[in-house]
Amino acid sequence: MMKNGTIIEKGTHEELLAGDTFYADLYNIQFANGAAAG
Repeated sequence: MMKNGTIIEKGTHEELLAGDTFYADLYNIQFANGAAAG
């Protein structure tokens, strides 16, 4: 996961979602209402 050109987190999708991560926060915001990217 990059933020402002810097790697801030790394791992698999499952690893990043399992922790208290910036990635998990973004994922949950994007998909909180069952919306899919598209």
